[in-house]
Amino acid sequence: MGAAVEAGPVQTIYACERGVEIPLTYFDDAGAGFAIAQIEGRQVLLEQVRSGSGAFYAEGGETGTGYFWITKGDAATLFWRDGVAVERPLLSACEAREQ
Repeated sequence: MGAAVEAGPVQTIYACERGVEIPLTYFDDAGAGFAIAQIEGRQVLLEQVRSGSGAFYAEGGETGTGYFWITKGDAATLFWRDGVAVERPLLSACEAREQ
């Protein structure tokens, strides 16, 4: 769902481990993709960054510190990146829910 955004906003809710839900709204603005996520009670802007497969979205862009969201098909994982390219998984086994 999240990786195949073509036009207009697409809203998706991901059900993750431990019963955590992550609502995301994906946008594609003339090829510059981004998403707004509800994470830990706040809205987080995630910019789409280059990836080999799937879709990667990062708070602060490619080199920023913060949340890093990776999707492949309907599955996703949320990471925290500490600014020196070390990524620590926060939530895995996230699956897009039918809406």
